[in-house]
Amino acid sequence: MGKSAASNAEGQKKSISDSKSTEPENLFSDILRENETDEKLQELAEKLSTEWNKKVKSAKKPDLSFSKFQEKLKKGKP
Repeated sequence: MGKSAASNAEGQKKSISDSKSTEPENLFSDILRENETDEKLQELAEKLSTEWNKKVKSAKKPDLSFSKFQEKLKKGKP
């Protein structure tokens, strides 16, 4: 952990401990409010966008022909 990360973590501990709410729900919402910044949300959106736009490589394409479907119907397997 670098100096800025350590000071940031220390600052979060202080601000959380200074919080007047002691209930777990309120404490959790306080932590989320402090950590959920526009920059972090934008970074997450960019990561998800690149992940979703990647092409998925499949081993083989499924056989969607009607004859294959008929074979499965005859066997009783949908």
